[in-house]
Amino acid sequence: MASGGVLMPSGDVPTPASAPKPNPSTAASVGGPRGATVGIGHTIHPKLSLSAKRSVGLAGAAATEMTVDDGQQNAGGAISVSANNSTHFKLNISISDAEHGTPIMFKQDGSRFSTSQRTLKLHSNCKYKVSMQCKPQQDFLSLHIGGSDLELVTEPISNCAGEYTAMWNTTGIDPSRKGIRQDILFVLSGPGKTLNRKLQTKFYARDDGHAGMGHRLEALCWACELDPTGQVLVVDETLR
Repeated sequence: MASGGVLMPSGDVPTPASAPKPNPSTAASVGGPRGATVGIGHTIHPKLSLSAKRSVGLAGAAATEMTVDDGQQNAGGAISVSANNSTHFKLNISISDAEHGTPIMFKQDGSRFSTSQRTLKLHSNCKYKVSMQCKPQQDFLSLHIGGSDLELVTEPISNCAGEYTAMWNTTGIDPSRKGIRQDILFVLSGPGKTLNRKLQTKFYARDDGHAGMGHRLEALCWACELDPTGQVLVVDETLR
């Protein structure tokens, strides 16, 4: 007689129910992005890669390490900005004569004009090379200066910087009248961002030597910040 007063047939001994065997093909679910699993024949979410380590404990197996790309998704599931889409970067712009390679000049105008205290001096009917370097690297696709859409050429990348060049022809821009400054539009665009800024300039005839007087402009140095609407703001400007 078994405990509890239940009669059992002679010779019959109850056996405990067998525990279900683990299915080796079943993957263990992992906390993180939906659908990410790890196990035998493990499946990894396509956004997972090797950059920011996250340990994942698996029952009955050794802990497995899995990582999430910093530029795709963080531990809280929020999308972050990758290295070449940083919200803060520095942009250096150089403008030089395409034929001779000499940098353009600028002059100090103080507070005479509203756009800037400095005026860039340029020749009409001249070809210029515009060189840009941004740190950290940024993705840009097009450049517009003074009414011209320019072909933006990507240069070899070095020291974690993005480098671009473009050729600008000022043919068709008339020399500035005496005492007048011309604001030309500088528009640099890339995926999800646009930099829109005015450059205060004075144009001279091709044979006017006054364009070569003043201070040599090695580079316009802009400290840039990307706002939530995709506008790139120049928060500081220096010349060197």
